[in-house]
Amino acid sequence: MDTFTQQYFIKLSQLPEDAQHYFDSEILGKYLRVLEKKYRTQMGYMADLAVDIVVNDFRLGSIEDRVKKDFKYDDERIKNFIIDFLGIVLYPIHENLKEIGIDIKKEIMQRGGSVDTYIPYEEEWVDSLSDELIHAIEEFTLKQGDIVDFGKEKIALLNILEKSFLRVLETDSFDSLNLLNNGISAVLHNVQGFQKEAVDALLRNQEPLSVKEFFLGDKAEKPTIGNWLKDFISQRGSGDFDSLDLSEYLSVSRNVKTLDPREKNLLEKLLIIYRNFKFFVLSGEDISAEQSFIIPIGIAGEEPIKLKTDVVKKLYETQALEEKMPRAQDNDTANQILDAYRGDVAQEAKVVATVGDMKKKFGQDIQPVRDAFFDAVRNSDIIQAMATLRILAERDDIQNLLFEDEKLKKFLIAIWEKSYGKDFALEFQNNPQLPKFMSKFLQYVLEERLVMPGKDAARFGAQIGGIYKKLGKPQYAKMAYFDMEHKEFKWL
Repeated sequence: MDTFTQQYFIKLSQLPEDAQHYFDSEILGKYLRVLEKKYRTQMGYMADLAVDIVVNDFRLGSIEDRVKKDFKYDDERIKNFIIDFLGIVLYPIHENLKEIGIDIKKEIMQRGGSVDTYIPYEEEWVDSLSDELIHAIEEFTLKQGDIVDFGKEKIALLNILEKSFLRVLETDSFDSLNLLNNGISAVLHNVQGFQKEAVDALLRNQEPLSVKEFFLGDKAEKPTIGNWLKDFISQRGSGDFDSLDLSEYLSVSRNVKTLDPREKNLLEKLLIIYRNFKFFVLSGEDISAEQSFIIPIGIAGEEPIKLKTDVVKKLYETQALEEKMPRAQDNDTANQILDAYRGDVAQEAKVVATVGDMKKKFGQDIQPVRDAFFDAVRNSDIIQAMATLRILAERDDIQNLLFEDEKLKKFLIAIWEKSYGKDFALEFQNNPQLPKFMSKFLQYVLEERLVMPGKDAARFGAQIGGIYKKLGKPQYAKMAYFDMEHKEFKWL
């Protein structure tokens, strides 16, 4: 890596985290191509300017001199370009840059530009950042499915909900509740029917929520968690309800009037959890902030990220809700996963740029992409190989390549017969489109031919799996998973 490139990544690492992610995103590549098309510059020109601006601490003078020369001192064109560069490339992260004393909004206005013109670029980036995080976490959750025993986690959670949920209501421990939310979310997404079972378990709960006299209808009953839920349902119905409905119940119910402030707070928390369980919205549908987690973490508590962790059984068996879990010093768990999912920032930036160049060059023609892939493998060109594999995946073509390319198929049969035996090679010969052969093919190309470290190769395999999941082919998605203990990706 040359000195200038080293400087770029050093400077990049000093930016706010979201700004770092932006300079490593496909969105930025898209914006650079918008400028290339508008100002008819050669491929890579805008990317060079983006690198220059980062290395030079966002001082516009670092690119203005170059632009003046390249634009042949056309003052009007130069002025418009600088405004567009500020607005299209830098305005999407203007809030992040403001944290380090750089006012992009002011720069645009001083040059006669309209900030409103560039707001859609910021909005698109914000949406993309949110989608990327959700996608990375959902991919992680799905890939862990082959490792975590969700049946055991479901049983452990139902035991908590039915027999020891009062402690959950009483604790204010962020880490404990965050941990429990993680497990609940994982089981909700991976065990069919758990949503109803969870609500039923709460309705069966016999732990006393309050101490004073309690009635269901005209009959005196024990003020248990289950009976409080039944009282609410009897008065408000079993349908969805909002904060107004909840407030009205807490204000007018005769049972609620006997509660002290602590008990009333526990009841309110219970009813919110009941609502979050019963009306939880699974991935792929619109989801509100209130529904994105199950157990509230304080009035101003952070929303836990929906991750899968094999810890619920341990939680129940040890009764350790009060025990503090260590928090990551620099990033939360979600960001650790997302950072690992992205991998090397420099490499990813090059891959994204190469993907853009190839799509522009080849259009929808798939054969040149295949040819470029084979060239990349022969020449040990990791960037081009990753870029071509990404395009092939987006075009739903890697499995077709294994099926249609007879020369490749014969080569792999010979290699795999030596490595994995005749039965494996014969199965591949008869059915090369099976998901396990795509996984093995990627592993062979990345690790043996391109000599990538196993964790990096597995991470790329997870990314390819994510592309296939988006295409509606989840059978090809489970190729690698994130090992939480070692903080790296591994092949399944």
